[in-house]
Amino acid sequence: MKIRMMTSNIWGDYFNNPIPFREDRLTGIFLKYSPDVLGMQEATDNWHTSKTFEKLREDYYIIGDNLA
Repeated sequence: MKIRMMTSNIWGDYFNNPIPFREDRLTGIFLKYSPDVLGMQEATDNWHTSKTFEKLREDYYIIGDNLA
């Protein structure tokens, strides 16, 4: 059995680095490759309420989702 894994530093929304400018591209990449396990670094509270996480909840169980 093979497990496909992907990790990504999604850049938290620090230092005037807003999420909407990059969330559609990241979501597209994640959905294109459809890993079995997806690890994201710098997932701030605002990411947990973003369109990206809303879309990913359809196919993924988000660990740490209670942080929002």
